[in-house]
Amino acid sequence: MLMTLPESVHSYCTKPRIKAAVDLLLSSKTPKIPDGLQWSEVEDFYRAWLGAQQTRAEWAIAMNRLWYVSFPDLKSEWQAVSIVKQADESEEYVDLLSVWTEGTFTRDFVHGEYWLELQVELDVDEGLRANVALWKDGWSIKMARPPSSLLVDDWLCSEWLVIGQNAELNLTHIRETTKAMIAVAETCIIAGH
Repeated sequence: MLMTLPESVHSYCTKPRIKAAVDLLLSSKTPKIPDGLQWSEVEDFYRAWLGAQQTRAEWAIAMNRLWYVSFPDLKSEWQAVSIVKQADESEEYVDLLSVWTEGTFTRDFVHGEYWLELQVELDVDEGLRANVALWKDGWSIKMARPPSSLLVDDWLCSEWLVIGQNAELNLTHIRETTKAMIAVAETCIIAGH
């Protein structure tokens, strides 16, 4: 399973100067004209601001794609929560700004009284990982940790995949780990936890 990050996202993750510039330009609703900016540089400043906006949008698009590549299809018993319901009722936001600021993209699924959260997380310093949590009646269910996964709070997590100089990511290991984590969640349901 291969996926190539958009150039803007890859540069943001791997080039500290670009990250600093994007963060500065996005730090306020309307960016302040920098001290010392010359009239001849105004167009470049506007283009830089537009590039920062593009980076944020492409980050959210990439997170959505990473989610689809990282997780297998679920069994038909799992019903996807609509994006509108998830945005209204869950702490797992899917709007562009939240995906950018939180560095996560989550989809929720229900099966009877169980709630399954499947999440991808992208961190500039750590890399990419996939996370799985299972809930019943508002309480998290402690799950056994399958091989090659970590337990962080109430989440089963894949190991971090470092974002290197190559924008192409091999997500095979993450996808295999998410299959195992989902199987553990389904075992918990069968056991009636």
